[in-house]
Amino acid sequence: MTASDFCRRQRGLTLLELLVTLVIAAAAIALLGQAVWQLYRIESLLADDRLRGQTLLLRAEWVRQALAGLQPADGSSRGELRGQERELTGFTSNPIARSAGGFGALALRLRFDPEAGETVLETDMPSAAGAPAQVLLRWPGDDGRFVYLRADGSTEPAWPPPLGKWPSLPAAVVLQTALPGFHTLVAVPLMAERTQPSRREFEKF
Repeated sequence: MTASDFCRRQRGLTLLELLVTLVIAAAAIALLGQAVWQLYRIESLLADDRLRGQTLLLRAEWVRQALAGLQPADGSSRGELRGQERELTGFTSNPIARSAGGFGALALRLRFDPEAGETVLETDMPSAAGAPAQVLLRWPGDDGRFVYLRADGSTEPAWPPPLGKWPSLPAAVVLQTALPGFHTLVAVPLMAERTQPSRREFEKF
């Protein structure tokens, strides 16, 4: 074997090694790229979950503040709280409608959407003229109701109760839902005659 043959073989072997190295490097880069992409997707999903959780918390607090701002009747039927298990109307110092400033009407309704298989809490007070009812919260199944807590700790399915003389506002309004982490949303109307039900009364829910 001559020296030139040896050099050609040596150069061919080096080229083969270079090709193998490039193939391995390309495969490693492809795998790394897939791993980075999967990590990015996971982070995006986690960010979306955090955003959904924060939005849910904000909307739940929005509803609670509106209920806490309920006002007693002014001696007439105007602004009087009328509550059933699936709907509630009244007058609040914290209206939900974005265009409203200061005091405003409050109208909440629980409605089951059979197409989506969900219960939605919506307000009949649109955020803009001609806009449809605004969905505030939603959860799977046909489950959810308003409960009204009396000053003695007992509950009523409607307010005012059908018999007897009752104050304009209950001691608390409870919204029972099927939301994870928000099964019970309790609002204490600041203008109620009794502003703070006991812990034992809350634990009934």
